[in-house]
Amino acid sequence: MNLCLCLKGSQSTAASTGDLETLVAHRRAMFHDMGHNDDAALNDMSAKFRMWVLQRMNSGDYLAWLVYAPDGSIAAGTGLWLMDWPPAHDWQGRAPRQYPECLSSKVRPNFL
Repeated sequence: MNLCLCLKGSQSTAASTGDLETLVAHRRAMFHDMGHNDDAALNDMSAKFRMWVLQRMNSGDYLAWLVYAPDGSIAAGTGLWLMDWPPAHDWQGRAPRQYPECLSSKVRPNFL
């Protein structure tokens, strides 16, 4: 997946559990940018998200990508949760197993 649509010279890469702190920081910043400024609540959410996302990354149910600017800094990131699809009509063997839900997207302001 190439997320480098707007930033000339940027490169995207799949994130790994080694990028966990960046993913947590992006999610925290996303909520902060939406007006949630209670540090205690953001810290609590971050701690819970860290454990949640690590479990799902290890199971393959959460995918994430990071976009690197030409200077090597992280310009943006996004995460996709592959949720189990509820039982439904099979539609001739084409029923999806999972449903993708975009959970987090963060672009650093200087890259907007």
